[in-house]
Parts: sequence; C-alpha cells; structure tokens
Amino acid sequence: MSKKIEMRLQIKLGLVAVGIGFLFLAGIGLASITSFGPWGVPHSKRADYESRLVAIKQRNTKIDHYETRSRPIRHLPIQSRNLGFISAGESLTAVFDVENVGRENLSIIKQHSPSDLEVKIQPPELRPGETAKVKLQWRLNESQVDVETGRESTTITRRARFATNDPIDPTFELKLEAKLRQKLLYPSKIQFKPSQVAEPVGKDFVVSSQTLTDLDIDSISCDAPGFIVEHSKVTDLAQLEEPSTVSASRVTFQFTPLDYGDFSWPLTAKIVNDDRSIEKIAIELTGRVRSPISFYHPDMHRKQGLSLGTLSADTEHTFHVQVRLRHETHRRLEVLDQFPPELDVVMSPQASRGIYKLTIVARKGCSTTEFNRVDRRGFIKVGDPEDPAFFRWLPIYGAIVNIAD
Repeated sequence: MSKKIEMRLQIKLGLVAVGIGFLFLAGIGLASITSFGPWGVPHSKRADYESRLVAIKQRNTKIDHYETRSRPIRHLPIQSRNLGFISAGESLTAVFDVENVGRENLSIIKQHSPSDLEVKIQPPELRPGETAKVKLQWRLNESQVDVETGRESTTITRRARFATNDPIDPTFELKLEAKLRQKLLYPSKIQFKPSQVAEPVGKDFVVSSQTLTDLDIDSISCDAPGFIVEHSKVTDLAQLEEPSTVSASRVTFQFTPLDYGDFSWPLTAKIVNDDRSIEKIAIELTGRVRSPISFYHPDMHRKQGLSLGTLSADTEHTFHVQVRLRHETHRRLEVLDQFPPELDVVMSPQASRGIYKLTIVARKGCSTTEFNRVDRRGFIKVGDPEDPAFFRWLPIYGAIVNIAD
C-alpha cells in the first residue's frame, strides 16, 4: 500500500515539474515575440518618433561616409532676424551670411519663397572659405494686412527655403519676423472688481495708433447710470507700453451702478481718422455689484442656496445662518416672507452692528413637505420692512418626511 502511495506522489511531482517547465518555455516564447515601445512616447506620436530615428541614423551614416572625404560644408551664423515694425506697402530688407567652411565648392539655389519676398544670392557658387550674401527684401501687400490685423500688434513671419550641394545638410531656411503696425490699439473689454450698490466705479484706458499721425476722439457714449467721461491727447508717448506709437488719447470715465448683480455695458467711441472720416470702436464694461445683504453657512451654495437635506420629522432640526449688511448698517432687517410655512424662521440682531442670526427650525412632528423640486423650491425673504426695494432672497431646498403621514 505504501509503495502505491509513493508511486502516486512521484507521478504528481513529475506532472508538476512538467507543468512548470511548460510555463517557463511559454514565457520565453512570449518574451521573444513581445516588443515594447520607447518609454515616454505616446502611441499617437510613435510614427513621428520612428521617422526621426530613421533621419538621425541616415545623417549619422552620411557623417561616417564623408568623414575622410572632402565635401562642401555650409555654415549660417544667423538664420532669423526680427525687423521690428512693418506697415502695408513698406519694404524691409535683411542680409544673411552663408559660409563655405568645407573643402569643395558650395552651390546655393532658392527652393521656395513667398510672393512678397524677393531673394538675391551673391554669389550662388562659393569656393572653400568664401561667404555669400543672401538678401531678402520684404514688401507687405495691402491685401495681407486685412487678414492679419487685430487689436494687438500681430507678429507675422516670412520664410525662404534654399538647397545646397552639402551632402549632409542639403537644405536650410531663413526667417524674417516683424510686427504689423496697428491703426487702433485699445482694450476690447474692461473688467471691474466687485463693488457696492451706488458706489462710483471708474477707470482710464488709452486708445493709441501706430499709423494715424493725429488720433482724435470725436465722442464717447455709454448707457451705464451716471456715466461721465473725459479724454485728452497723450503728449509723452514714451510713457506708453506699446512701442512705435505715433499718437494716442487717454480716456477717463466713471459710472454708478444702482442695482446689485452682474452688469455689462458697451462703451462706444468715435475716432477721427487722418482723412477726417469717423471710425467706431466698442469696449465692453463688465463687473458685479455685491448684494447689500449676504448669507453665510457651511452648506451654502453661491447660486443654489442652502441645502437642508432630507429631514425626519421624528426629531427637531435647527439651522443657523449668519446674515450681514455690507453697508448701510443703520438699517433694520427682518424676515419678510418664507416658504414652506411648515418651517419656523426667526432672525435676531447680534452684538456687532449689521450682523444678524437667522434661525431655521423644522419642528418635531412636522407634516411631510417637499421643497426640493424645480417647480417647488423654498425661500426666505430678508429685508428692510421700511424700504420695499431693499431685500434679498435666500433659496432653501430639502424635504421633511413624517412617516405617520
């Protein structure tokens, strides 16, 4: 009997060994057919990565091939220039040096350049040690200005591509950059910090030009309440941040919001051009006026209000909300209205002037009521009983569940 058991154990051990050996061989086979991509290269950029690797290998192969052979070698100390500012119809010129630092003659030909870029190569054939002058003359067309102009100085570029007989670096590119002079520069939008009701707010801004010799403002209008404005020409143009300014005017304005909440008013100015024609510009004035009454609670949402949650009528639930007067603290606040009526709402003044405690109580045994639906939301209206226009709504939402109902 013991021999049979021993034989069975040997058979089981043999099968286990065969299984482990099979798994080991399978692992080797899987490892041999599994390939991992380069670390840090996303799959979407794998093709570009592989093409760059191929280009690097081809370049290294060329370098090894020509290491002991004589060849032309082109060298460019500078390949781009910033020409400052440019206007429609104006011509700008830049000259680049191309050196032949190799031991064979270097040939340079133009491959491609934009229609408004004139290219001259002198000389196109260089002996070893010689330098060629590549002259680029850029004349900006009127049709391109309409497409590229904007409220801020727009940087535009032009590129010219060249081919050489340098076997390792056969092509090169020269680039010109310039900022397009703008007819009018001004802010498209002015954002104000939060303010109080009936508190005057104001600002100043500059309307400048890089083309108009005498920028003049004919009139400025805005529908904001209490809007007043004045403007004057800027005589010291060096104080302006925008370079290449030819003329400018500074505008100072003020208005007085009379209601709380977000506001937005367009400011319109009429600009007189050099030919005495009128051009209109619009600037958006935006901001927010704080409510004179504010509510504070840990569960308060700025837009949705106070969440009371789902309350059981088996026990009493109490919530305290701090109410503050931002200004006009001499006013007396009270609860003017509420929903649902099943809630007990009381407001009491605190030691500090203009601060109140609003207490919301869901009584024990209260009947079931819902005030958390879109068509049935709760609210508490707090305000000055002597001034019907001075109040604020506190949205509340939740539900009271009485199982006995």
